[in-house]
Amino acid sequence: MYCVMNLTQEDGYSPSIIDLYDKGISTSSFSKAFSLAGIRLGWLATHDQAVMKACLSYRDYETISCGQLDEMVGTLALKNQAVLLERNRGIVRENLKVLEEWVHQQPHITWLKPKAGTTALLYYDFDLPSTIFCDRLMKEYETLLVPGSCFDIENSLRIGYAFETAHLRDGMNQLGKFLAKLEQEAR
Repeated sequence: MYCVMNLTQEDGYSPSIIDLYDKGISTSSFSKAFSLAGIRLGWLATHDQAVMKACLSYRDYETISCGQLDEMVGTLALKNQAVLLERNRGIVRENLKVLEEWVHQQPHITWLKPKAGTTALLYYDFDLPSTIFCDRLMKEYETLLVPGSCFDIENSLRIGYAFETAHLRDGMNQLGKFLAKLEQEAR
């Protein structure tokens, strides 16, 4: 039995880079799919034995052992992976629908809808650097987004949607008010 440990928008198997490329290296952790960022455990998969050997050697050099509590929580999560992943997929699927509806109502926002994951990039058409955009949004509307400049993609914002829907709606409402204010200022 296998369980695909990702947060896709559709059910079924989602190929990993190691399914597509013989020298691919796939990494993952408990952070996103399991919503267990605090336990700091992850894994690596590759068909390349030389890469695997180098990574294992580096791991031995870098990490003597993982925390027992982390390993216990990780083991419990893996034993209950179907329940955890179903819950988390439900959250991100519902919230992505909410985000999509909001994006379609915004004249200054465009995006490429994600097929998986917990974040999206929103592109805006104002002549305002993304760092200033996000700083103002935080100061004026107490809403936090990541500036696209952090990813070398100016005029964009990273938004996460893997949490309570009510908080997402509140944040999008605040962002909408800020966009309306920027539109007023541009006139």
